[in-house]
Amino acid sequence: MFGRFDLKKRYEAGETLIGTWVTLASADVAEIAADAGFDFVCIDMEHGSFGMDRLVDIMRGVEIGGAATIVRLPDTSRSTIQKVLDAGASGILAPNLSTEAKALQLVSNSRYAPLGTRGACPRIRATRHQTRDWIRDFQEANDNILVWGLLETTEGIDNLDAILTVRGLDGIVTGPFDLAQDLNMPNGHDSEQVSAIFSAAREKILQSDKALVEVLFGFDEASVKNAYSRLADQGVRIFVCGTDRRILASGYRSIPSWFGR
Repeated sequence: MFGRFDLKKRYEAGETLIGTWVTLASADVAEIAADAGFDFVCIDMEHGSFGMDRLVDIMRGVEIGGAATIVRLPDTSRSTIQKVLDAGASGILAPNLSTEAKALQLVSNSRYAPLGTRGACPRIRATRHQTRDWIRDFQEANDNILVWGLLETTEGIDNLDAILTVRGLDGIVTGPFDLAQDLNMPNGHDSEQVSAIFSAAREKILQSDKALVEVLFGFDEASVKNAYSRLADQGVRIFVCGTDRRILASGYRSIPSWFGR
């Protein structure tokens, strides 16, 4: 069974971590994904088919499956971050991390005082409904909750040096699809231009104290393994691969082919 604060500790101990995405409003699918052997599951509230009303059930499925929960936020408001962390997430992934000011606010919203402005309440799911020692949980949350941000705009690329100086920001996730949109290249996520931009950004991130989180977009074992090996050789140690929608769709679509359809 996972420990809510284990993921950051494992990364700092030198482990390589592998996660996957869930976007469906199904605790069962989330449990199946976690039970497959991933270290963490990214619960996607930005593009997923659910809101706060279903989040805890999906998180519970991930936890039963034995993985940690990273919640991709629909926005970075203080209230949204408050609810997600109070629900017991191991970490958060914020969209559109584009300026130093946004990074500072993100960290502040995610940490209790004196490190931030997160509202304090011991009667929450994250403290096992007030059965954990509050002072210990308070300190462990400040030390170990993961705060990641998506680098997905030209503004973010331009401000990357300043973003990387923000204390309390733990990791950067690259977002080629949105960057391509920002460049007015709707189908350019795998273009040479986007690849070159992220190659330069990757070098900066890997030289900083932030973790670089890479999404592996391939749909076959060979392409995923090739991308994994290439990035791992550069020093990347956190990867996210696969989505519940694609995995289910691919699995179901393969079966009629057995019958010549």
